[in-house]
Amino acid sequence: MRKITVCAAAVLLLGGLGACSDVSRFYTGGDFEFEVPIDTLTRQFMIHVPPDLDPDQPVPLLFMLHGTGQRGPELQAVSDVDRFADAAGVITVYPEAQTIGTIHAWAAPLTIGAERGVDDPAFFNEMIDVLVAEFNVDETRLFIAGISNGGVASQWIGCQLNDRLLGFASVAATVLTEIVNTCSPAGPMATMFFLGTDDPIFLWDGVVGPNFEQLSAEASVSFHADLNSCGGTPTVTPVQDFVPQDSSTVSIWEYDGCEGGIKILMYGVDGGSHTWPGSPVESPGLGCTSRDIHASQIIIDFLLSGGTMAPANTAAGDSTSRGCERPFQ
Repeated sequence: MRKITVCAAAVLLLGGLGACSDVSRFYTGGDFEFEVPIDTLTRQFMIHVPPDLDPDQPVPLLFMLHGTGQRGPELQAVSDVDRFADAAGVITVYPEAQTIGTIHAWAAPLTIGAERGVDDPAFFNEMIDVLVAEFNVDETRLFIAGISNGGVASQWIGCQLNDRLLGFASVAATVLTEIVNTCSPAGPMATMFFLGTDDPIFLWDGVVGPNFEQLSAEASVSFHADLNSCGGTPTVTPVQDFVPQDSSTVSIWEYDGCEGGIKILMYGVDGGSHTWPGSPVESPGLGCTSRDIHASQIIIDFLLSGGTMAPANTAAGDSTSRGCERPFQ
């Protein structure tokens, strides 16, 4: 991995990255680390650039947000998203949450990382500025995805930066009441959820606590359908059970007729848990991982379509499953 943190941080303080960078070094492909100053903090992110990227072609960006206690490189491995991003010519960005005490988590409202003094929307704005200065970026196709705490953060950042981001994909995280109360996008927001019926952390049927509420899976996708003025009820289509031994099946919930022609989608995993569908990594402690779809391929294809198409399931069953013991039952 090539580190350019000193250059990036120093030049950001001077108002631009391009002054000290040799752009050609990035277009050869690989992983690069950056640091940026946000208020009194130094924030880190890593980017993965596909090999032989054409500098004359505007490139889409996909931000990938890890879960609580996780790091960007871990999500890079678990999601396997770079395999699809390389083929599609998409730059993936792996930001790091700020560590607060012993907690490494995003400061999304009503989550474990919600602490004063951490301005994650400012961090994402700064990252976008850096990358737009450094690459020929397609600013109409900037997308954010995350899992668990990162899934909540992707929802929140998607709402807060609706003027810059096409939309979000949330894996293993439903909508919290604070998102409902603060999300009022000025324009269309392409939306995608991947939710499991057996998730022990973000329950399929939702949960109401003394000071918060997790919406159900159905209510989460319906909330965003209403935000985007979608018509009617969703079409629910079962996905072929390509890998029976994974103890799960998938249905696609699809809203159309939405503002700007975008889609609101949910991939509901019957038997799925707190995991990334299609991951090559087994996570028995977190429950079943569906192999009938690959969330990363679907997210990349959704981004490439500008959020207007329900992607075909071309990567289904491409990982070997050892079955699932359903540890939470």
